[in-house]
Amino acid sequence: DNCSTPTVSFSQSMTQGCPYTITRTWIATDVCGNESSYTQTILVVDTTAPYLVNNPPITYSIECGQSIPENNPVFADNCDQNLTITFNEIETSGSCPGASIRTWVATDDCGNHTTFEQYIFIHDTTAPIVVVNVPAEWIVECDMPLPTAQPQFADACDSNFEVVSTSVIINATACSHDVVRTWVATDYCENSTTITQVIHVVDTTNPTISSWPVDHVYECGETVPGPGQIVYSDNCDTDIEVNFTEEQFELACGYYLVRTWRITDNCGNEAVESQYIYVLDETSPVLHNVPADVTIECDQPVPAQAAFTATDNCDSDLALSVNDVIVQNSCGYMIKRYYTAVDDCGNTTTIPQIITVVDTTPPVIVAPADVTVPCNQIPNAPELAATDNCDNNVIVVYNQVIESGCPYSIIRTWTATDDCGNQTVVSQIISVYDEIAPVFNAFPPFVLVECDAIDSYTLTASDNCEVNVQVTIVEEMQVSGGCYGNLLRTYEATDNCGNSVTAFQIIEIVDTHAPVLHNIPSTTSIVCGQNLPAVPGNIYATDNCASDMIISFTQVQTNEFCPYDVIRTWTVSDNCGNVATETQTIHVSVEVPANVSLLAYPNPAQQHFTLKFSVPSNQEVFGAIYDVTGRQVMTIYNGMADGGRLYQWDIDAKNFDTGSYIIGLKVGAEMHHERLIISGK
Repeated sequence: DNCSTPTVSFSQSMTQGCPYTITRTWIATDVCGNESSYTQTILVVDTTAPYLVNNPPITYSIECGQSIPENNPVFADNCDQNLTITFNEIETSGSCPGASIRTWVATDDCGNHTTFEQYIFIHDTTAPIVVVNVPAEWIVECDMPLPTAQPQFADACDSNFEVVSTSVIINATACSHDVVRTWVATDYCENSTTITQVIHVVDTTNPTISSWPVDHVYECGETVPGPGQIVYSDNCDTDIEVNFTEEQFELACGYYLVRTWRITDNCGNEAVESQYIYVLDETSPVLHNVPADVTIECDQPVPAQAAFTATDNCDSDLALSVNDVIVQNSCGYMIKRYYTAVDDCGNTTTIPQIITVVDTTPPVIVAPADVTVPCNQIPNAPELAATDNCDNNVIVVYNQVIESGCPYSIIRTWTATDDCGNQTVVSQIISVYDEIAPVFNAFPPFVLVECDAIDSYTLTASDNCEVNVQVTIVEEMQVSGGCYGNLLRTYEATDNCGNSVTAFQIIEIVDTHAPVLHNIPSTTSIVCGQNLPAVPGNIYATDNCASDMIISFTQVQTNEFCPYDVIRTWTVSDNCGNVATETQTIHVSVEVPANVSLLAYPNPAQQHFTLKFSVPSNQEVFGAIYDVTGRQVMTIYNGMADGGRLYQWDIDAKNFDTGSYIIGLKVGAEMHHERLIISGK
């Protein structure tokens, strides 16, 4: 610039697409705002195609079913960072091996492109595989259908491969044969797989005998029939051999036959069944002329054994016997008489005859005659004996019932019972009368009785007939005298028949028993200075006769100074002057020093102060209070002091002027002092 150095600014813009233009602008401005600009245009073009940066193989050879290795081409470009890549794959058909052509095309933004082709040859050298197999060998019975199981194949490349099956019979005999099955699977490239199975058709099943004669037992003398028919079959063979045998075996009594049928097919399988026929003597003999059961009295003769007979279906020489078994019953007994017949085969028939021996006759007993007697002439009960047709030791039980009232009856009963429970009951009635009155037992005409026993005191009486005569009080009259006075009492004794007698007696009522105090506290101890226990309020008294009594109470202290005892006394008296006294002792204890002690407190004192002293042993003591001039203003103690006792006073300080005082205590020849200050009133 001609005047100043200008300021230069720069700007740039870019178009889209390919090719594209870059526009650059410079503006120069001086201080006066004059401008000058310059523009540059740059055309950018791309004519270079993308290129490969790796070197993938152009051809591959793989087995069908295998995966193609991942080795794809990688492209780059001189200008474009985001190439467009397309892929296409074409598979050829109708040949073995097959082929697949893969094509990649890389294109940049300006349409420049590069193509890469890869050829993949696909071979098939693998035969089909067996996915479901069948057993290599199989055994089936001749009457069973052949198995229908088929093998299943698969192929890695060919889904429509061919499977051819064949079946051939070999090793055929009259008893068995083999079936050989073959399956061949072949794919498109002529790869093949063969499966062979051998089925052995055999006959191992025995024939079946479904019906044959059953076992049977025949009695001796019966006709044994000939062999019966059997029904049989076989699963495969229609030409079956039947063989029959019969054997006889002797028994201790009879015999038995074994009939055997043996069935054999062409393969040697056989079935065997047997029939057992026993010819035996199992029929017991039949008895005749066996007597019937009978019941007889115990004093009748027992029937003799009967002459009986027996017959048998096979045996004519039977063994006969009679056996008696005696069974004791609770009453009498029973004879079980067994009539028995046994044949040669041991078959036995026994018929019992039951002979029951009973006792239904009651004993015989005679009772004494009925009588009427006075109550003091009742005869003794005799011991009665009884006789019986069978029992030599009859039990006789005696019982007596006495009726109430007067006159009354005594019913005596004798019961005779034999061993069989047969009873005879006889009785005697004794009518009893009483016409004699009771008599009072000896008693004093005048008697002393305690006040609480008056209701239980009475007289007794005896009677010629009655053991417990009832005595009643028919009249009582109160008269003066003594504490509770006298009673004039009238008694009457009456027996059951109404006979009565009267007696009179004077009873002086007295009370000699003192009352009883309750809830009296026991002896106790406290320490000097403690309050005494309160006087109980629940103390009361009881008495055998009196109910309204007054209790008096006193309390005494044995010493003015500790230690001392407090003795509490309760006293009560009844109406007749009987007195009861109970006490409680309260021990008040104290502990004092082992030497002379003198103490006043509070000190200084205003209203009052406590003064106390103690000595260890009994000594003469004089104590007083002196003012500062030595004048005695108060005597405390003068005399013999007990050792171990605490002497103590509560003194009114108002009786002293304000000032200083000396408390002097002379113990024997010793003098002890304590200063006392009275500080004010």
